[in-house]
Amino acid sequence: MALKDQIPFGMVLPHRSPDAVDIQVVRQVAQRADALGFRDLWVTENTLDHVFCFDPMVVLTYAAALTTAIRLGVAVVVLPLHDPRHVAHQVASLDYVSNGRAILGVGLGRDHHYSQFQMPRERRVRRFREGVDLIKALWTQTKVNYQGQIFQLEGGTKGGIGEGRTRPGDVPDFEAGVHVGA
Repeated sequence: MALKDQIPFGMVLPHRSPDAVDIQVVRQVAQRADALGFRDLWVTENTLDHVFCFDPMVVLTYAAALTTAIRLGVAVVVLPLHDPRHVAHQVASLDYVSNGRAILGVGLGRDHHYSQFQMPRERRVRRFREGVDLIKALWTQTKVNYQGQIFQLEGGTKGGIGEGRTRPGDVPDFEAGVHVGA
């Protein structure tokens, strides 16, 4: 039995570099990793980084169009910096166009993420928890009525994303991480 059949391997897609990333390299790596049987392709979210970095959802959607089997994940979206309704829609869209291969990783981020976006850190854990709850609700419920301290939604829907999927009821893979000292 091949090692890849015993231990799933993934890799980071070249999406971040001191110089502009050559999109042809992204294409070649994505297609080769898919052909070799790697399980996952990963990218990071580094919106205001000091180096060139693709938007994670854009480059993963590009990779989805080039591949057939490899799963596509972002590790991680700094969820408190985003509106979870947008994140839910973006990842559901990626999952739909990739035929169920999207993975969403979410985290709290670090201090510099909050200062870069001029967002106070004080409510980050609340924003994170409500964001996770709202994303899960949008992916699993037909109509969402959510009343949190930060986010509210009356009669929210999936907007058709995910309807008619080959695996009805499935949602993208979802991983959440919180540092204990957060």
